[in-house]
Amino acid sequence: MVSDISSCPLEVLEMIVAAADPKDLASLRLASKLWCDLSSKRFGSTRLRHLRCVYSPYSLQSLVDLTAHPLFGPCIQSIVIGTYRMRKHLVNTQPHIQASP
Repeated sequence: MVSDISSCPLEVLEMIVAAADPKDLASLRLASKLWCDLSSKRFGSTRLRHLRCVYSPYSLQSLVDLTAHPLFGPCIQSIVIGTYRMRKHLVNTQPHIQASP
């Protein structure tokens, strides 16, 4: 009998990752190094396929770093760069207006 789920055969753990909801993969990656290693490829292919970022030095540098990543870089299929700038005095002044997805 298995006392810890991490001691299950690798095939069983891979089946668990394959059955996990894509929204839960980020949390699964935080559970342990083993789960991070098992779920990283699927996380990249499902959650990093289409990226959005704003036109700022920090955001663009993060994008460059992500595209250079050996596992996550090849997962990226499209990038949308927003050219708008957020102004501090306008942020959260109208909480009833929802941002578009």
